[in-house]
Amino acid sequence: MGGLRKQAPQRSTAEQTSQCGDQRCDGRNDKRAIESLRKAVQVAPDYGDLALLLQRKNQCAEAADYWRRYLAIDGLSEWASRARRSLKFCEMQQHLIV
Repeated sequence: MGGLRKQAPQRSTAEQTSQCGDQRCDGRNDKRAIESLRKAVQVAPDYGDLALLLQRKNQCAEAADYWRRYLAIDGLSEWASRARRSLKFCEMQQHLIV
């Protein structure tokens, strides 16, 4: 995801951490995947992978927060429209749960 360019060492670390999270995201290791992706977002906040995984795990309140953070950084890329749709979905889910 991400439209911002970070310094190479930061991006490399975030990409490695995100890939580690992606590899763990197989349904059995979701907690570890989420932990890895949280670390990636700390290094590169324009990664939307964490928000997407949280949304898929029906953790919509937290996913919505990460979608908002993503959009605050990258509101114009091709992924921004996907992020806006996902944010709207999460907000709607939150209203249904309450």
